[in-house]
Amino acid sequence: DIEYKECDLYWWDEKVKYLIQQCGVKEFKRLDIWDNKILQDMKPKQNIIDKLIINYLRKSQKYLYPTKTNLNRLVIRGLDKIIGQLW
Repeated sequence: DIEYKECDLYWWDEKVKYLIQQCGVKEFKRLDIWDNKILQDMKPKQNIIDKLIINYLRKSQKYLYPTKTNLNRLVIRGLDKIIGQLW
């Protein structure tokens, strides 16, 4: 697994905030970016379905690496495709 160093502000955070201000929160609502401190005041309301799918996508990423079994990857990719069409 890749470990990321926790820090308060990354160089791209201001750029992301600027893009959200320009394009609107609705365009970014379904992205897993809202835990960032700099974006907390802009955080959109997410319904329970949005939260469940974002949580699923976050947790399923570890099963897509080549070191995992092909069956795991196949199941996750199938579920991702279904979610992509419904969500």
